Parts: sequence; C-alpha cells; structure tokens
Amino acid sequence: MQPYEIYRPKYKIINWGENSWWSSSNPHPYAIEYFLAHPEKIPEYDNWIAFNPHPLAVEYCIAHPEKIDWWFFSKTPHPKAVAYCIAHPEKINWHGFSKNPHPKAVEYLLAHPEKIKWDSIPQNSHPQAVKYFLAHPDKLLGWWEWVNNNPNPQAVEYLIAHPDKIYWPSFSSNPQSLAVEYCIAHPEHINWLSHNPHPKAVEYLLAHPDKINWLWFSKNPNPQAVAYLLAHPTKICWHSFPENSHPLAIEYLLTQLDKITTWKYVLSSPYIFELNKEKMRATKSALHEDLVKYFLHPDKIAKWIASGQEALEYPYFE
Repeated sequence: MQPYEIYRPKYKIINWGENSWWSSSNPHPYAIEYFLAHPEKIPEYDNWIAFNPHPLAVEYCIAHPEKIDWWFFSKTPHPKAVAYCIAHPEKINWHGFSKNPHPKAVEYLLAHPEKIKWDSIPQNSHPQAVKYFLAHPDKLLGWWEWVNNNPNPQAVEYLIAHPDKIYWPSFSSNPQSLAVEYCIAHPEHINWLSHNPHPKAVEYLLAHPDKINWLWFSKNPNPQAVAYLLAHPTKICWHSFPENSHPLAIEYLLTQLDKITTWKYVLSSPYIFELNKEKMRATKSALHEDLVKYFLHPDKIAKWIASGQEALEYPYFE
C-alpha cells in the first residue's frame, strides 16, 4: 500500500452503507474516483459524467470520447472541456455550447454566429454573450422567457427598461439583486418568487407567508428557507424537497428515505458522503503495526544499549 493511500480520506454514503448507488454527475472526489476505477459501473442510461464539473471527470471523457454525451459536454465550462470541443467542432452540440459561459466558448461562438442557437444563448450569462443577444432582439422571438432567467445585470437592466418583455414567472425566480428588488416593488406581479434563493426574496416571503408556493419554496436552497422548512416540516412538499441542494436539506432527507420520491437530485449531491472513520482506522492500523515492528526491533534496542544509553531511556518505549 502506498503511503498516500494510508492518510487519504475515505468516504461512505451517509445512512445507506457502502453498497449504495449514486449518480455519475456527483462531483464528490470519492464518487469520481470510484467511477474511474470501475467504469463498468456507469450504467448506459447514466450519461451525466459528461456534465460532471470535476476535473477528473472531464479528463475521463476526453480519454474516452465514445462515452461523451455531447449535449452535456458541450455546455461544461471546464477549460479542458471547452478546448476539446473547439478542437472537435464537428462533435459540438450547438444548443449546449450556446449556453456555455466559459470565455473561450463565448469567443468561439461569437466568431461563428451561424452556429448560435437562439433558444439557448439567452441562458448564457457571460457578459459578451448577453451583450450580443441583447443587440439582436429580433432573433429572440419566443425565447424571452430565458432572458428573464438570466442573472447577468445587463439582461436584468434591459428587462427593467423594457417591462413589456418581462415574463413574471421567470423574472421572479431571477436571483440578481436588481430583479429581486424590482419584483418586491411590484408585488401584484410576483410569481414563483418562492424559488428565488436571494436573501431579500426569502425575507419577503417569510414576512408574507400567504405568497409562498410551497412546492417551489421546498426546493429553495437559501439557508433561511431551509431552516424555516426544517422548523415547519408539515409545510415541506416532498415532490420537490429532494431537489433542494442545501447540505442541511440533504442531511434531513437522509433521515426520511421513505419520503423521497425523486432520487436523481439526491444522488447527485456531494453531501451524501461522510468520512468512513472505521475504514481509515483499519488502514492506519497496518502502518502502526509496521512502525512498532521497525522501531522496537531487538537489533535497534541492542544498538541503543551498545551506544552506552540506558535501555529504559529508549525513546520508543513511551
């Protein structure tokens, strides 16, 4: 066993035991390393590894291009994923790539405007992408809903200046501060604010609980929202709560396994793992045994005594 293996953290799934399953989109190092060591464990229907942001997952996809789902991979903003896409333009899924906010992806896209998918680029939050699609409003046609979701300040400022373009169900979930403040200033139009993780949005909702849509609020990862849900479990909508990515929400979900109706979000969370202290202790015990054999070897003790030292003063007796 290599020395680094002894002291490297080891993990297990909380509350489920070691034989449980998780998604290949899970960015936790243990999940990634497991799949890289056991690629046969990745089921055919679970192609999310191509959308996994972990560098090792990206490197795996590049080394095994036959495993790549190009729709997922094309929108992955990791530098190596973007470079690989640009080197293989014939493979790019342009719907996915039009959403990719990495600067090199946007630069390449704007250099090849004929490749832009106008139902996708409004979801791109990079400043240059936003500037480009706002300069071509005639191309957006029926895709203003996606502009309303875009958290880039330029997009929000444009919508506030053109309120006829606001689609309130999407705009109300926009976490950009200007969007939240505009929504609160126009409460008669608020729709789906319950999904908005911005602190001011959550504070407004908690002060006006009659405005809360519990299905949407149950998936809100804001710490205040999660704390409120855990303090009022009867308000939790179990159809949507499994989509909540906050660590405390995941921790609570793992105590309520029978209530989980949608597993894919839970299985993609890095918070489903905890340190496997038993395995770490067992691994280190082998090292401890070797150290004892080495330092308490009779030859070493004899050499110590031969040097004129007292046997009982041998430092490794302590």
